[in-house]
Amino acid sequence: MSYLLKLSEKEWIQSIDNAVLLYKEFITHLDPFDENDVVETENHPMHPHLYYQLIQVNGFAELNGNDYQEYLNKWKIRINSNN
Repeated sequence: MSYLLKLSEKEWIQSIDNAVLLYKEFITHLDPFDENDVVETENHPMHPHLYYQLIQVNGFAELNGNDYQEYLNKWKIRINSNN
């Protein structure tokens, strides 16, 4: 289980806000894409809002990362290994 699920409401919101900032910075280095597309593709990672919904699913964190930064790192590894 991700430590994120143990955060207070205030910490949870701050964590999401930080993840959105991280995402916005990260995507500036990617090819342009429809920013309304929130799901993960080979061209861009999932949006933090979707990540924070899915983190509540049993087993999601173990496969995809315990926080958004870890998810981004795993996404980059997956994408690089597929190319």
